[in-house]
Amino acid sequence: MKHRFFNVLLVFLFCFALAGGVAQPVSAQATAGEDVVTFFQLGESEIELSGPYDSQTILFGLPSEWKLTGGATLDLLMGVSFNVTFTGTGMSQAYGGTLTVSLNRHIVAILPINATGEIAQRVAIPAYALTSQRADGRMELVLSLESGIDCDISQNLNIIVHSSSQFTLPHELSQPDTSLTKFPRPLYQDTITEDSALVVIPDNPNAAEMQSALTVAAGLSNLTGGNILLSMTTLGQLTAEQKAAGNLILVGNTASLPVLGELTMPITVSAGQFKLEAGGENDGVVAMVHSPWSLSHVVLVVSGNTDEGTIKAARAVSTGLLRPNTSPNLSIVKIVETVPNPATIPVDQTLADLGYNRDMLERLGVSTVSYTFYIPPGQTVSFDAFFELVMGHSALLNYERSGLVVSLNGQPIGSVRFTDATAANPNNLIQIPIPPAAVLTGNNRLDVTAALYPIYDCSAPNFDDLYAIVWPQSRLHLPLQPVQAGDVTATSLDFYPAPFNYDPTLGNLAFILPENDLAAWRAAFNLAAFLGDRAGGSLLAPNAFFASSVTDEELAGYDLVMVGRPSQLPPVVAMNDSLPIPFAAGSDVAQERDMQVIFRIPPEAPVGYIELLSSPWNTDNNILAVLGNTAQGVTWSAAALVEANLRSRLSGNFVAVTDQQMITADTRQTALPSGVGVETPPAEPAPVQPSAPVERPFWVLPAAGIAAGLAVLILVIVLIRNAAMQRKQPPKKTE
Repeated sequence: MKHRFFNVLLVFLFCFALAGGVAQPVSAQATAGEDVVTFFQLGESEIELSGPYDSQTILFGLPSEWKLTGGATLDLLMGVSFNVTFTGTGMSQAYGGTLTVSLNRHIVAILPINATGEIAQRVAIPAYALTSQRADGRMELVLSLESGIDCDISQNLNIIVHSSSQFTLPHELSQPDTSLTKFPRPLYQDTITEDSALVVIPDNPNAAEMQSALTVAAGLSNLTGGNILLSMTTLGQLTAEQKAAGNLILVGNTASLPVLGELTMPITVSAGQFKLEAGGENDGVVAMVHSPWSLSHVVLVVSGNTDEGTIKAARAVSTGLLRPNTSPNLSIVKIVETVPNPATIPVDQTLADLGYNRDMLERLGVSTVSYTFYIPPGQTVSFDAFFELVMGHSALLNYERSGLVVSLNGQPIGSVRFTDATAANPNNLIQIPIPPAAVLTGNNRLDVTAALYPIYDCSAPNFDDLYAIVWPQSRLHLPLQPVQAGDVTATSLDFYPAPFNYDPTLGNLAFILPENDLAAWRAAFNLAAFLGDRAGGSLLAPNAFFASSVTDEELAGYDLVMVGRPSQLPPVVAMNDSLPIPFAAGSDVAQERDMQVIFRIPPEAPVGYIELLSSPWNTDNNILAVLGNTAQGVTWSAAALVEANLRSRLSGNFVAVTDQQMITADTRQTALPSGVGVETPPAEPAPVQPSAPVERPFWVLPAAGIAAGLAVLILVIVLIRNAAMQRKQPPKKTE
């Protein structure tokens, strides 16, 4: 009786614990150490391997500054299931097969599969297996399952390799290569770590220095396909932690960057000036040096003794092509032509021309070979571009499960289905069109992935029987054309970033910024990076002016991106009556009209505004006003123009942004009937309401109630059953 009551109590407590657990947040797992790299970090989800034979390949790159020190291990966390048990010599023994682990084409372990459930296996990795054997330098991990017994007895072997499986790669940090001939490396390497850089500008930059910072942002984003994380701060706000944490890019005139005295520069710096050759006073200077604050990071200096020199240096950086001067890490920029001078490449290039030999894919399951080709900045391919794959394959493949997929920069662009006809021909020519939208500026990666499975699942994997060959005569046909400009008419934010990216160099674009407003500068910096990535020019040359000193002639000469608080931007005040939604005199809160519902917005409640209009200084040009009533509002507006999940919701010619909320309108449409909404009065802001308590998710209380109800029901059933059993028991005999 006591035991039954105790069991009932346990069930009851468990159900209530479940009810309480539903309402509690799950704590995040601790972050892994610097030596630990999980499969999830490598971009892998759960990997499923099924008997009798199966395999999976994982490719990944390591940062060049990692110097592996030995003692590497691989921890495989797996869920294993199979349903056959053999009985031999008096004891029961389970056997499912083996899992072979190969790294960089070296077998590092053969693991017996002799238990079910959740299993952890640690594999020691010898030093010789840590050197990549691939032309692209990536590591190659292969997991191969073999369970021939599955062909005699249906044991349904299945292994799930969890994404929490991890490498431990003890390493030291070494100094990166600072040669500018490899630029943008080491700022951008495309490995397991996120590539990032912090751009540092003077505390009180002039317009030329600000323009140079925006040019660097646009250029680096363009060179890396938007895959480098860039941020900006001023020299005075640069902390010791930031100095030690990553790569830095110093942008500004020599005299504005006293921190240069802390660097080991490849050019003499004296009294705030570079020592340049006679006649080179306006030359630009680009130097990459090892960081004095971090062994594994670098500092890129983009500077000059004059405004003209600093702008030249920034524009040279945007091209990605930097030629050494007296040392590999120094470039001196004499002249920069802003009119693009497109580079050319051969229209037809075979894989042999690119330095590749024959590639044999011969592994059961999925494997990949990769090839790299280059597209010059400012160029893209025409719709006539294609990849002519010359390939052959074994006739001993299961054609329903085997074939090839061709991908460009991670996007599938074509596939090949194997047949008896393609097996009979060792030199099949398959022409796969290359869509221009899949092509990137700079290096592009073409992957050929093969899935190879035998006719019979129970055929032992014989690497001479399972193969596909990519011959070096395979050809890339890449007719180039300049990135085309489009119609420059401002129509709607639906088409953003058009028309502001129509000039591939961004040379027809000018940023209008307030002075002494770091939040607005950062917003403009992020916009410049985004537009640079979308422009794709061989050189980036955006312009920048401070709002307090820009002239009408300069305002008339460009498409404009105005960033900041309206009251701090005299050009916004001057064109207030032309705005889709204007602002009251001296106010940073828009006088919203023609909206379905109009709210009172107190001046201190952050809100951002995005407005699109034709320029009142030149109707052939366009203006994008990126505004806010506070620094937070300006940041929200810029984020809506940069972040993909927000950018897709842009519409009309006016957007009000509050964090993730976006209210769009097109004031050129017919106005709503009078009486809809209430006009926002300029005076007496509404009192700030106390923030509402954080709401629980809607399912929490119902789930807790259901769990509690189940607990009560189980308790009642168990008590009734217990009472019934007691009634059935015979009465005890009395002595």
